[in-house]
Amino acid sequence: MEKELQELLRTKADDVMVDLAVPKTLVRRSRRRRAFTASVVGVTAALVAVAGFLGVRATLHADSVGPATSPKVSVPAEPTPTPTALVSATGGEADVRNFVSKFLEARILGSASLMETFLSPGAKADYDSRANHISLYGGDGGLTDRSSVEFVARNEDGTWQAIVRLFDAPLGETTLCPFNESLIVGAGADLHGDASHLVVLEASRGDPGSNMVPLTTLAAHEFVCAFMDERRRGDHPESRLSAEAMVQYKQQGVSLLEADDPDGSWFLVEVTSVEQSDANSYQVVVRVDRCHEPATCGGSFQETLFVGPGRDLNGEPQPAVIRGAESTSL
Repeated sequence: MEKELQELLRTKADDVMVDLAVPKTLVRRSRRRRAFTASVVGVTAALVAVAGFLGVRATLHADSVGPATSPKVSVPAEPTPTPTALVSATGGEADVRNFVSKFLEARILGSASLMETFLSPGAKADYDSRANHISLYGGDGGLTDRSSVEFVARNEDGTWQAIVRLFDAPLGETTLCPFNESLIVGAGADLHGDASHLVVLEASRGDPGSNMVPLTTLAAHEFVCAFMDERRRGDHPESRLSAEAMVQYKQQGVSLLEADDPDGSWFLVEVTSVEQSDANSYQVVVRVDRCHEPATCGGSFQETLFVGPGRDLNGEPQPAVIRGAESTSL
């Protein structure tokens, strides 16, 4: 039975016909893909070969002619900044005023090393010569911190003029009066030779009030200080007194010179107030202490001086003279 079943199955299997051949459509599609792939590979290989050839050729060419050079471009040189341009770069009056304030602070400290960065050789020579009666550090007592910047203005050449007001510190017999300096500030080299936007180029001190028209509060103050200094030194201030003021001094019995004062030497002289009387004149009050303790010696006195344009004792017109004087004991 088993044999018969196996024989039957074998006979059925032989009856089944299986066609193992690949369809013709698939064969044609396969051939087209192989052809396309082969062409792409060929083109790519050709491009790689060409690129390699060109690269080698470029390398050989570069080696033969040397390193590549970029074309030279002519750039015009920048002009050297002029002092005017350098000063303009500082920002103007505020920077100049700040520079001068720092310069005064260094002088009050008495720092010679700081001075080297503020001064030009020309300005240093102005101070060293003392021809203008100016000093970097003031008198024996030095300068006080009452020094200030009074005026800043720009000159036509691009430099700046600064008027500074300084006070000497009292040391012994002195006059506690300000004196003014005129500073020319601009671009230049300092004492180290280093270029700077701002240095003091020139320094001078003029006769107070002699060249300031119309008269100003500052000029009137300094004019009276100079007048008092001359009286203390024994100089006869004919150029500062009018004929009317001279008569008033004699009528009041006031000594014009310290040396002629019967009540003692003048220890301290100070301008206590300056007030403008009108467009051309000022009222200036001066206090004079004859010694350390006024109560134990000749005491103190006060003078009220009227300052304005007029003629001096020689009949010469002056921008400022003492027109009148009133003296009061304190």
